[in-house]
Amino acid sequence: MIQNQETIKWTEKILLKGGKNMPAIQTYKQKILKEIDLVPHEKIPKLYKFVHLLAVELMPKIEKTETRGSLKNIWKGSQIDESLFIEAKKNLFSYEYK
Repeated sequence: MIQNQETIKWTEKILLKGGKNMPAIQTYKQKILKEIDLVPHEKIPKLYKFVHLLAVELMPKIEKTETRGSLKNIWKGSQIDESLFIEAKKNLFSYEYK
């Protein structure tokens, strides 16, 4: 697989971002990129699926501790002072109350 220099630089810029272990990560990512360059074009879609599934499996699973229910009826039985609405309308639509 032949890539032009601009594509390689762009790919490396994206893939070689790292954190604390930057040198080690760069080394492995460079090795992976070299291996990918050896893969025939027609096999790239299958390789992508494999890498994607592997990445999804390696990512830590985040468990939802609590699900938020509907907001329906949360104000049930509340008394709202009508003067608050009138004051808010005057502030928002002052041109109507001149």
